[in-house]
Amino acid sequence: MDTHIQADIPNPTTQYPSLAYWSLHPDGTLFLFVHGFGGGATSTWSEFENRLPRRQHGADLIFFGYDGLFRHASESAEHLYEMLDNLLSAPGRVFSQARPGPRRQASFAYTRLVLVAHSLGAVVARIALVAAHDRQAAWASLVHLVLFAPAHNGTRLGALVDHAVSGISIPGASFATSAITGTLRAYEDLKEGSAVLTTLRDDVREARKAGAQHVAAKVVVWAIDDPVVVNGPFPGDPPVPQDQQFALPLLTRHTAVCKPRDTHLAPVYLVEQALV
Repeated sequence: MDTHIQADIPNPTTQYPSLAYWSLHPDGTLFLFVHGFGGGATSTWSEFENRLPRRQHGADLIFFGYDGLFRHASESAEHLYEMLDNLLSAPGRVFSQARPGPRRQASFAYTRLVLVAHSLGAVVARIALVAAHDRQAAWASLVHLVLFAPAHNGTRLGALVDHAVSGISIPGASFATSAITGTLRAYEDLKEGSAVLTTLRDDVREARKAGAQHVAAKVVVWAIDDPVVVNGPFPGDPPVPQDQQFALPLLTRHTAVCKPRDTHLAPVYLVEQALV
């Protein structure tokens, strides 16, 4: 790739590093991706790391790594908030941790952030953005939120677990539903009507009343007849589907809705819509 360099960003708190693609000619734009329940920093978004840099030469890309199974959404949201706060207030802190870090002037600052989240990631991202409002973060107005198959209205839990644990083995743990409920903390958070989701809805509504537009999504994409999450409106979000031209066959799958392919570039176009 002649426009970007790849780098790892270790997480000193968890064992889940993030992956960055630093632009060689930065224009102040950052795309930050947050995976969902049981997903991976890059595997959830496969091909975005190849497709988006070809179109956005000046943008940095970061694929945020976190534990999407065994930590509560609020814990992961705090880690995400810390990364956002560093990137948008003092990016040099993150650059110095990256291997390799980008070569940037000391005065470099991001001027816009597209925060892209899938499934559980939508809940994690929105909790972090509510925290930005509560803490009066100066950078909050730079954020544009894009959501794919968001889980903020709850999940169909059996399908969610089947999706997340397929092919995964955890020593000493059974994946029977009765065992999972007490093992996977994020699982409890995503139950339809859970305290986490109810509180989030109330917090977003109150933040918007106070003028915090960044807590509402600019673009929302549902998987058609999603068997994993409950599709439905959320305070302040635009109606879905955005445009019937994007109602392609691949959009019927919860995990495929956010993965661009040669014959399915809609995810890239939809992410770029946030910049308009």
